[in-house]
Amino acid sequence: MLVNKYILPINSGSYDYLVIGKNIAKELGLKAQDRVMLQNPKYPEKQTLCFAEINEGKLKKNSIGIPLRTYEKVKKGLNLKFKIQKEGNIKSIDFIKEKLDGKKLKEPQFQAICKDIVDGNLNDAELAFFVAGCYTNKLSFKEAAGLTKAIADNGFKLKFRENQIVADKHCIGGVPGNRTTMIVIPIIASLGIKIPKTSSRSISSPSGTADTMEVLAEVDLKQEKLENLVKEYNGFIAWGGGCNLAASDDELIRIRRKLGLDPQGLVLASVMAKKYAAGATHVLIDIPYGKFAKVQSLHKAEELKEKFEKIAKELNVKIKVIITKGNQTIGRGIGPRLEAIDVLKVLNNEKDAPKDLLEKSLKLAGDILEMIGKAKLNEGYSIAKKQIENKKAYMKFQELIQAQGEKKLLQKAKHQYEIKAWKDGKIKEFNIKLISKIAKIAGSPKSANSGIEVLVSLKEKIKKNQTIYIIHSNQPNLLNQKIKQYIKDSILIS
Repeated sequence: MLVNKYILPINSGSYDYLVIGKNIAKELGLKAQDRVMLQNPKYPEKQTLCFAEINEGKLKKNSIGIPLRTYEKVKKGLNLKFKIQKEGNIKSIDFIKEKLDGKKLKEPQFQAICKDIVDGNLNDAELAFFVAGCYTNKLSFKEAAGLTKAIADNGFKLKFRENQIVADKHCIGGVPGNRTTMIVIPIIASLGIKIPKTSSRSISSPSGTADTMEVLAEVDLKQEKLENLVKEYNGFIAWGGGCNLAASDDELIRIRRKLGLDPQGLVLASVMAKKYAAGATHVLIDIPYGKFAKVQSLHKAEELKEKFEKIAKELNVKIKVIITKGNQTIGRGIGPRLEAIDVLKVLNNEKDAPKDLLEKSLKLAGDILEMIGKAKLNEGYSIAKKQIENKKAYMKFQELIQAQGEKKLLQKAKHQYEIKAWKDGKIKEFNIKLISKIAKIAGSPKSANSGIEVLVSLKEKIKKNQTIYIIHSNQPNLLNQKIKQYIKDSILIS
């Protein structure tokens, strides 16, 4: 059917859609969210698959509404009319159904799904079913490896000269604070080693690396900018969603965030696909484990370590996986602004910098230096430490901030709530899940200056009425009875 166009001055979002009047919908047998092919009749190659939004209001007769981004895909020449026709379901829908039914998918099926995600051929409901299928019917190793390649293949890849060493690191998360990436990257880059780093925003935590870095610098950077940054400064710390690097994964992360789900197979594929697409030859993975962490036992951590190693072998990437304790927060601040302050203090070698964050960062940087052959065994730590002491890592970080686009540090949140110990004793346990929850209730990460300062550590002796937390929030009267109970349950004083 040939129809007139009405350009809608809005972005169509993650997938293309058309606003179609009831009469046209009836004639074509369309229901809401049915697939429709939009085609330029003079240039048939200019076409895109869209979803139907049935208009209950008034559109001119034989006219459809086309969002601007969708129109850009099909316009060429003087376009007065466009052709639309109803389309059936795409193959990816069958593959998603198979996963929901508990069947194993192969790499070509994941390739088809990831291509359709990037092309905008799957809507949010369909993506949610795919994530749910991977959650209820866990991905096997072969499936995770196949999905990793599919994610990496359907998006932008950083390219380096042959035999160029390119390092990368990742922590699977689950421990509040722990902002080691923002310290490790400048340490390694200051030694002349390429270490591009794309990070996600928070999925289920009070802050992701991208959220924290965004307090100090722009992180939504395009492909050309990233290529120039790694060429001139040896690295960057950017949000993966802005550059189309492993683009299908960013859509899956968006859905996972909405559902609050982190299926292990998707996490494995997500991490390794980004490393592969970033051109990494050597990857360090940090798996924290603990009673309230994402990985709750040493046995589970070792299982996950083995899976990472297998996938890395499939991708021909050298990997070192370290297992660390995740039984307490790392650093003083939790939430984007507070974590950024910790990072700056560590890099600037300030006396009151959080020692646990410094020590872990030096250990991780040292491990990278040793695995790429830039340090002998057990000498990496001291080389990394020297870069902190001589301020070269700090200077490199400032270079990255300037090059990415510096931001002015946010002011403190409007309200600070000091939380006092209710008795004398010793810190026996932290419930880091609850600490994260309190930080999110305070407003983090959406309110970037909200969060918690943790002023005590595990096994520390404390006195009654000693300040143990400071909660930062822009919300007045935050401390209701429910929050007070969370606070009391988040720390065990023996």
